Amino acid sequence: MFPIHDLLGTIGEIAATFVGFSLVVGLFRPADPSGWIRFYSVRDVAQTGLIATGASFLPFAIQAYGWTSTATWRAASAALLVAWVAGAASGIRRRLRTQHVGEQLRGRRVPAVLGAGMATAGVILLGYNVAVPGPSSAARYVTAVLLILGVASITFMLATFEEPLDPNAV
Repeated sequence: MFPIHDLLGTIGEIAATFVGFSLVVGLFRPADPSGWIRFYSVRDVAQTGLIATGASFLPFAIQAYGWTSTATWRAASAALLVAWVAGAASGIRRRLRTQHVGEQLRGRRVPAVLGAGMATAGVILLGYNVAVPGPSSAARYVTAVLLILGVASITFMLATFEEPLDPNAV
């Protein structure tokens, strides 16, 4: 198989853990007026974690069909690229629908910029794998999966430790 199979398996387990923790955080969130912000954040963690989990195991499923290494990494990169962009677009759409984007970014600009930078780097790596696969395709793919896990981590920290907009709501 691939020399990175243990790493991808570990990343998949960590991503699945984020999904579980996000569900626990979602269940125990306080009922405050800004609770919808936390709800969307927890939902984004779960969605991103599921994408990372699937991405961690996708190359093995593709390889099981006997595809070449180049075709495997190209197909896995294309699938992750589509899933990541679709997931990001749906998250942005949900947040724009609430028309409170300013509230959502209050005190979160640095993590938002960091997450956006990580997402951009991951999308570029995956796009490069699709367009120009090569000997480093596996490393670029794993880096992109780690970046999406980083985005999930940032979102998890924000969802878990954010303060309510109304301090009297807790």
